[in-house]
Amino acid sequence: MQRSKWTKVTLRMQQKQVAAGTGPVALLYTDNVSDHLLSMGLGAYRIHLEGENGEPPRTEWYHRLLGDPGYAPLMTTLNVSSGVLVAPENTYCWSFLLGAFYEALPPGKYSLYLEVEDPATGSARAWLRTNSEEFTVAQATTTK
Repeated sequence: MQRSKWTKVTLRMQQKQVAAGTGPVALLYTDNVSDHLLSMGLGAYRIHLEGENGEPPRTEWYHRLLGDPGYAPLMTTLNVSSGVLVAPENTYCWSFLLGAFYEALPPGKYSLYLEVEDPATGSARAWLRTNSEEFTVAQATTTK
């Protein structure tokens, strides 16, 4: 968890263990620690996911969102990130379905953290880093 003069960010996994083929969900809590109303959006964030074999393959959508070389950038009209107004001493929770960002995750252990653009820095683009969370993708069980 990291804190700026206006915002504190904390990461939690919805479940610490998920079955292969299901999408893990990360919950990003953004706390307004200022004394005024804040407009918070997810216009700028970076996801850092590592498995036992490094970073899993990204989806085409995530490559395009990041503007990775070799991928056409998303049209700005399609990349809508609506903001929310958060009152002082209140929290907003964002949900990230990791399957939208990464191809199917094979069974194993994973570590995740996010970086979120600090709204207090304006155009300077400073990043707030969340805590790291670990989760496991378990082998899917089949019934006979």
